[in-house]
Amino acid sequence: MEKTVHIAVVSCPGFSHLVPIVEFTKRLVKLHPNFHVTCIVPSLGSTPESSIAYLKTLPSNIDSIFLPPISKEQFLQGLHLGLQIQLTVTLSLPSIHEVLRSLSSKVRLTALVADAFAFQVLEFAKELHSLSYIYYPGSAMVLSLNLHLPKLDEEVSGEFKDLAEPIKLPGCVPLLGVDFPSLTQNRSSEAYKSLLERAKAMVIADGIIMNTFLEMEPGAIRALEESVNGKIKLYPVGPFTQKGSNNEDDECLRWLDKQPACSVLYVSFGSGGTLSQHQIDELALGLELSGQRFLWVLRAPSNLPNSAYFETVIIL
Repeated sequence: MEKTVHIAVVSCPGFSHLVPIVEFTKRLVKLHPNFHVTCIVPSLGSTPESSIAYLKTLPSNIDSIFLPPISKEQFLQGLHLGLQIQLTVTLSLPSIHEVLRSLSSKVRLTALVADAFAFQVLEFAKELHSLSYIYYPGSAMVLSLNLHLPKLDEEVSGEFKDLAEPIKLPGCVPLLGVDFPSLTQNRSSEAYKSLLERAKAMVIADGIIMNTFLEMEPGAIRALEESVNGKIKLYPVGPFTQKGSNNEDDECLRWLDKQPACSVLYVSFGSGGTLSQHQIDELALGLELSGQRFLWVLRAPSNLPNSAYFETVIIL
């Protein structure tokens, strides 16, 4: 009988972050039945019922531990969602440390896997003499931007949005600074400093587990691997998604199966991303003018009180 291998996984607040990393653990224990995983889940405010219900469906060799919730009242009103998530993990570090020490007193923790927003827990892996991995839920292109941000920070003066020429990064299409993520647009902000700290910390991990795969982003992944030159081990082992059970999901897949390869644009802003009615109109116009097939996961507009009719998946 194989010896049980114990792994701790630290998620971050947000259902769209929780699901992919937990789906990764489900695949891990399916491929390696001797693995046992403990998922540690920080919470911002009361834990959503959807998260509780989802974690109750896990197999017996995956445990979950909800940490004491962090009150939203501790944050300034209007604080960027990404920074709220980051601060929630930071404020939860004492609880995470306590849980990890308790686990390690009972079993040998072979590895610690942390969501990219929970990068600070990698320091605990050293104390526990465990391997450490970052779980990165985004695309290879966004990961490339993250990993190369410290170098950009050194080489570029002023704000990225003021640059006249596009910035070329390995695996990325040329990007104007104004099109960089919102967290990078004010380099004196706490949000940017947090993002930069995360980018620098990711390279100390034993590897980065990527929620993407070679067939999806061949150029971006290969360019990223070449740029890091073996300094960071990259594992593009996705996709990790929650399998749907309703007919609407099946309809999307059936439609996709009928389309030519590499012909569909997928548009989604995650569980925390909402657009105004004006932004939706502009995006819809742009998609129409592009002439491309697209699948758009559309949430209700953030500024439209009566928007029940938007709660659907639009396929064109």
